[in-house]
Amino acid sequence: MYKIAVMGDSDSIYGFAALGLALVFFTLFVLSDKDRFQGTAVAREGLWEQLCLAAMYVPLLLDAIVHLISAP
Repeated sequence: MYKIAVMGDSDSIYGFAALGLALVFFTLFVLSDKDRFQGTAVAREGLWEQLCLAAMYVPLLLDAIVHLISAP
């Protein structure tokens, strides 16, 4: 069945860390389109978009691989 996030569980820690990174990268992705940030390091729109997608989907991919490997 499904597990509820438990404090100290390594899967929960990695999941919340990935969620936090995804939110930071999404924020930078949205801000990169603003005129105020043009010409700065924040203006790298494509980089933030790719990092946001990676932070969201890599944990899912790794979880799926672990479950496929450990399946009987």
